[in-house]
Amino acid sequence: MGLLECARRLDGALETVKPYARVTEPTSDGRAPRHKLTLVDPYGHHLRTRRAEDPAIFVRQLFWEIAELGHTGSLNLLYRYIAEDHAEGDKPVTAPQCSPASRSPAPRTYAIRAPRSCGNSPKRL
Repeated sequence: MGLLECARRLDGALETVKPYARVTEPTSDGRAPRHKLTLVDPYGHHLRTRRAEDPAIFVRQLFWEIAELGHTGSLNLLYRYIAEDHAEGDKPVTAPQCSPASRSPAPRTYAIRAPRSCGNSPKRL
């Protein structure tokens, strides 16, 4: 199958398909990019063990615990750290594998209402 046929089947441009066709072996894009070090990183082991023990623990409780250990950052920084899954360790990227054609939004459906009755009531001014 040629590059033009691949582009047609993927519903993409030929210029998009060409660079991928030139790659001889898969790239190492299988893992999420490493994050920059933050003030919370030295306490990552403590956060991982506590969340393994109790997955429903409140973030504020974790904040108090690492503040006692010497953490000087804010609660917002800890929220972002946990929301970005830094507290879960290295996990593979789980991006959905789909073609560009399947990324289009689903067709909308509209509910049709019955028309309002146009009674012959007099208008008030």
